[in-house]
Amino acid sequence: MKSSLPVDEGGSGEKSPFIIEPESMDLKIDETKHLTVYSFPDQAKPFKDEVICLLKDNPNPVIFNVQCLGAKPVVEVDQDVVEFDRLLLEKKLTKTLTLKNVCSIPIKWKLSGIEGLPEEFVVSKANGTIKPCKEELVEITFTAKKEQKFTPKLTLEVEDTEGYNIKQEPKSIELRAEAFKISLDIKFSHDQILDFEAVRVGEPKENKLVLKNIGMYSVKYNFTMKKKQTREIFTIDPMEGELAPSEEKSITVKF
Repeated sequence: MKSSLPVDEGGSGEKSPFIIEPESMDLKIDETKHLTVYSFPDQAKPFKDEVICLLKDNPNPVIFNVQCLGAKPVVEVDQDVVEFDRLLLEKKLTKTLTLKNVCSIPIKWKLSGIEGLPEEFVVSKANGTIKPCKEELVEITFTAKKEQKFTPKLTLEVEDTEGYNIKQEPKSIELRAEAFKISLDIKFSHDQILDFEAVRVGEPKENKLVLKNIGMYSVKYNFTMKKKQTREIFTIDPMEGELAPSEEKSITVKF
């Protein structure tokens, strides 16, 4: 190997990842033998070297160029935090996690921690292989089942496919989600109905109800009346609005 030569004889002075076997051989007339060249790169970079074959009684050596590309399993993730934001109860939302193999060798990947996720989360794939420069899409679905905030974590583990136990540093992926519901308390003046009782013709009468937001977030409200006849004889003030958490508002209904 040229790299095994002293620097003053043309050697590179750097450690070569190549090993040849055998280092010498005797060949009879018309005999063929195999020279095996092994490569064990210890860095993710290109390596080049020369196998110099010295022939007895021949001043001209035969030179074979050899090269390899050292590579380590490397996968990039498009997001370290998967945000689902707030979701109303019984609603469902799916997010996509993109894994990209940015190295020159195929890799194996695995998402650990799936078995410990709350039942609200479903992950489409837990493991697989990715060819060089290819991507894998993993869908994560969150279903809002009960009022709660969630911040579970998954861990992405990546290694080579040839069993050399060469691994990438594990990556932590956080899932953030919250399930909530709209909680509105309505207080009527009489037994859960607006009872105007007997009203003299031509004399308007008012009734009131109270809206209170007992949820964690602001809510908007508006009133509608389906029938035209009802809209002509009833007025509601205010017809629409917004309630902050714990805020209450009195609504006037005039007949």
